[in-house]
Amino acid sequence: RFQNPLRQNFKHIKAVSETTGLPETKLQSVVIFTGTAKFKTAMPANVTRRAGGVLYIRTKREQILSAAELESTISELMDGRLRRWAATNLLHIINLETEKKQKI
Repeated sequence: RFQNPLRQNFKHIKAVSETTGLPETKLQSVVIFTGTAKFKTAMPANVTRRAGGVLYIRTKREQILSAAELESTISELMDGRLRRWAATNLLHIINLETEKKQKI
């Protein structure tokens, strides 16, 4: 079992918005499945498999952030991210399990 990737991506967009102060309308989301994933229902255009993700991204031509805004946003994300190590992974798992129990 794994989390619903669409719901997980929704939470990621919220987290990026909160961390950077950017409105969600300035964030573009795409979910790309790998391997042998098969969709049982129709998916929105931003949900695809492998190469379809590249094609989707290439359709985006409108500049949303200036170069300075992009640089600032990347810096904020890098400064705010947690260091990658075993304790961070364990804390993430504990948070997911706690959230799951709260829904029951």
